[in-house]
Amino acid sequence: MTNMTNYINFVKAFEQYKLNKSIDPNSVEDSGVSGEEFIENYDTSIPLCKVFEIGDDIKRLLLLTKTPSLDDGEQINLPFDYIFLDIAFTRAELEQAGIDIPKKDTFKSIQGIMFSKGHLYAEKDIDNPNKLPVGNNLRVSAMMTYDDNSIEFNTMNRILWVKDEKMVAIGNERISSKIKKSLGDFVINFVHFLNNPEIEYLARVRDELSNAKRVKRGKMSLPSSDLIRVTGELKRYVDNIASEVHDSFSHRFWVRGHFRTLKNPRFKKNVGKRKWILPYIKGKGILIEKTYSVK
Repeated sequence: MTNMTNYINFVKAFEQYKLNKSIDPNSVEDSGVSGEEFIENYDTSIPLCKVFEIGDDIKRLLLLTKTPSLDDGEQINLPFDYIFLDIAFTRAELEQAGIDIPKKDTFKSIQGIMFSKGHLYAEKDIDNPNKLPVGNNLRVSAMMTYDDNSIEFNTMNRILWVKDEKMVAIGNERISSKIKKSLGDFVINFVHFLNNPEIEYLARVRDELSNAKRVKRGKMSLPSSDLIRVTGELKRYVDNIASEVHDSFSHRFWVRGHFRTLKNPRFKKNVGKRKWILPYIKGKGILIEKTYSVK
């Protein structure tokens, strides 16, 4: 069970940056935007986030599942405008899941992921106040730690749909690191996962009174959150895997999971749904609706 540790670390590091933007660059860094824009973006996003607490069992399943490609014209709708995942990945976990991180990269861990859906605009219209979107992207931000104890807030943009890639200014983020790509993949898998019929949400309500008690004890206030749990066949699968791997896993012993869209008329009323082929187990899966919004 998680305890919002990653959310706390994420917010504290951001608040530290706000207090002193001239802080030692080996302590906190932001990338890709000016300090003022970075602060404005995070100040707006964090309070609006729907927070989900993710356990190691779900993390493992989603990390080891191949992200599905979208069909022509298909779109992903987020269940909430802003989402924060209270989750952490160590370098070892990513490498064990088959993500090849260069040895020269001093990346150590990810602590907390925040994401939202945005619009893409034609490069020629970028300064036009009446511009219209020509596509959608997924904006994913994460707090990353490194071997020298530095902290970096890193943001990547993942194109979901665009009329013509030549129309938009994608910049260097199109050539993202494998870590950034894995973040985008994980987030898309999570959105698919939210419609799984065998998950339940345990609401953790944190009201003004409970937060006042936290502050009195010298702790930071926390938002309400949902702890996600698996049930039914999926829980039996997860429990079985956990007993087999003894709380460790390696891509050398896993068959990566994936999503399969059912198109053959023989599937009758299930045509158009996606079947989740779980990691390690072949030929078994759980049907989920192809409409991703649960808002």
